[in-house]
Amino acid sequence: MASAGVTHNIGGLTTKKPTNANKILSRNVRVFAERKDYSNNVIVGPQTNVRELSTVGAGLSRKQQLQMEVRRALEKEDNWWRQGDCPSNVVTTTSPKHFKSLILGASPETIVVSYFFSPTCNACRTLYPKLLQIAKNNKEVIFVKCNTAETKIASLADGLKVSKIPWFVIFSGGPDAGQLAFFHC
Repeated sequence: MASAGVTHNIGGLTTKKPTNANKILSRNVRVFAERKDYSNNVIVGPQTNVRELSTVGAGLSRKQQLQMEVRRALEKEDNWWRQGDCPSNVVTTTSPKHFKSLILGASPETIVVSYFFSPTCNACRTLYPKLLQIAKNNKEVIFVKCNTAETKIASLADGLKVSKIPWFVIFSGGPDAGQLAFFHC
């Protein structure tokens, strides 16, 4: 049995803890390494030092770091609808009031196509580049993007009876604006 304060090598880990702590640590390290158990917020590798293991609570745990990385990647992935070269006739609405002003502010001969989508919808993601292409080819039509993941726009979608996404509502513009058609893909 080793004495307290002696350096031990436990599965590639260097420790300077008392013997009883080393026994407990070595058993836990084997469990973490063999099961790859991340639920205790400790990931053990060959270069991990016991001091690193004891300071896991001081900052973010490895699990929390990975969760943050995944969240950042998903946020970047979910911003597909914000990216790209949008033609000038494609507008993102921010509120029901803004939506109404876009329709009423258009000239009477203008068609306004509203596109209700969600950033997490795969069909919306697939359809979006095609929508941009249609917008580039039809400069006289106004395309309004409505993100149903936003609370204000979700209430607008409920008011327009949007039941599925992607959902399109086509309006005639101007003060006598009216709904011409609606459909989903």
